[in-house]
Amino acid sequence: MSTSNLIVLELLSSTFDNYEDWKVTMQSYLKGEGLWGIIQENETDGMTQEMNAKALHAIQISCAPEILSLIKEIESAKEAWEFLEKEYNMNWEYINTYIETQNKLKEQEDVGKHIYLHTSLYIAALNGDWESAKQVLDRDRDAVHAPLNKNKNTVLHIAVSTASTKFVRNLITNYMSKEDLKQKNFYGCTALHFAAAWGRLDMVKLLLDNNPGLLPIRSDDSSTALTEAIRDNHKHVSSFLYYESATHQTPPPEDGIHLIYSIVAGNYGIHVGSRSISGNEADEQHNGSPQGIYLVIMTRVLQSVEQLLLKIPQVLGNDNYVCLLCYITCYF
Repeated sequence: MSTSNLIVLELLSSTFDNYEDWKVTMQSYLKGEGLWGIIQENETDGMTQEMNAKALHAIQISCAPEILSLIKEIESAKEAWEFLEKEYNMNWEYINTYIETQNKLKEQEDVGKHIYLHTSLYIAALNGDWESAKQVLDRDRDAVHAPLNKNKNTVLHIAVSTASTKFVRNLITNYMSKEDLKQKNFYGCTALHFAAAWGRLDMVKLLLDNNPGLLPIRSDDSSTALTEAIRDNHKHVSSFLYYESATHQTPPPEDGIHLIYSIVAGNYGIHVGSRSISGNEADEQHNGSPQGIYLVIMTRVLQSVEQLLLKIPQVLGNDNYVCLLCYITCYF
């Protein structure tokens, strides 16, 4: 397959490493053909849909197949141009790392191949493109463990945040072992931490179906997936993870308290995070306003709940404690 055409010397590659040169060449071509106004949005009456189609076609045929697949549904030349520019800006750090690494290690035959594959896998995961991801993984099964960005996120970390359940299920079923699901990124987070933080209940369930041992794993700041869900106010994910955690081992009572704080405070607009606000603090904040009065009332409710939850396990036993907690969270 040719890597050039009559417009550009080299097609825009899937790694975007030649974007700057490609942009200059494309811009010159569009100006020469009187089509640059379409991109700048300073069209005259003489500019027609036909001219937009010509500019869009020029962009499309100047891209490698992997890039064309990203813009094939776009009908505006301006939108296609801006999309490619945005994608380049999002990936420039990774691309620069790629170029630097390639220059340093050009003596090794397989360096370019691996970096190309990993970049393609990164883009496939971001876009939920399973067929492209599968092609990479079939060529290099170890790519499933590869860090794909500066935070050392793997394809699984990225996919649980952006892709479909089908994508992740295929990835886990065909290319990953039970232990692979425990792989951490730079901050010590597993894919379950990511799924919980993004509120992806479908991903949380899928990951735990394949490895319940993910539940107690803590990140470098000692957060579990439950902590992440509570921190980002994902009520249903928090409730589900708390119940699942209790099924395998009873979580500390403070986890339940933080969950109640998150749910009640979220519904009433009181941002107390994972700590209680003292009565004195609440009294100082209300100043007689309706919002302040609600703050005082709900702060005292939360403090009462805290004292109650600390005593419940001793009276009801762990199983009934979990059932009651889940009932309370569903009620709120």
